[in-house]
Amino acid sequence: MATIFAESGTDATQDLTFVTSTTGSVASATDQSRTGPRSIKMSTGAGPTAGVMNFNSVLADAGRRISFGIMFTGLPSSTTNIAPLNDTSNLAIMLLQLNSSGNLVNTPTGATAATGSAVLAINTWYRITISYYVTNTTTFQFKVYIDGVLDSTTNAGTLTRTGTDRLRMRAGTEFGASQNVWYDDIYIDDGASSASQTDPGTTNANSLRVT
Repeated sequence: MATIFAESGTDATQDLTFVTSTTGSVASATDQSRTGPRSIKMSTGAGPTAGVMNFNSVLADAGRRISFGIMFTGLPSSTTNIAPLNDTSNLAIMLLQLNSSGNLVNTPTGATAATGSAVLAINTWYRITISYYVTNTTTFQFKVYIDGVLDSTTNAGTLTRTGTDRLRMRAGTEFGASQNVWYDDIYIDDGASSASQTDPGTTNANSLRVT
């Protein structure tokens, strides 16, 4: 198993050096953190305007385990994308979504979605994992964990596309005006495969970087 990417929430750099690109309000912040002194904060502002950050060339269909901390100040008015897994054209292969009741929705694009049973509360840190592989449009599996506990699994139906490459993280307009979403301890490894899609456990990303 190899570590593919890790971002400690800007603890080491105090900036967005390891983020490929951003739109909207995305910044290194000290007002909240899951571990260490900092996290990455997205603010919707008065608009509201979505905050978005992209990490390119960190995913692959052979299998990835993506773990990150998240906290938000309010629930969205309707289902919003928080962590899409995209191809090189930024078209989604899988959408990790949050609905208005606080459930995570595991949505493989074009295939059968699953809504988790756990209810996430505002102003609370959670560690989320997406563990997956994709062989082709009909042979795939996406598992979503919350704090190490399996919340949903999807493997039925036909994907619209394959070719995961980019991780996108968002604070969508569905959260409403003047809302904040923080991300921390972003970690990706190649520990998932067609044989196993486990949770990587609590990971301290502070000293790890792109390999």
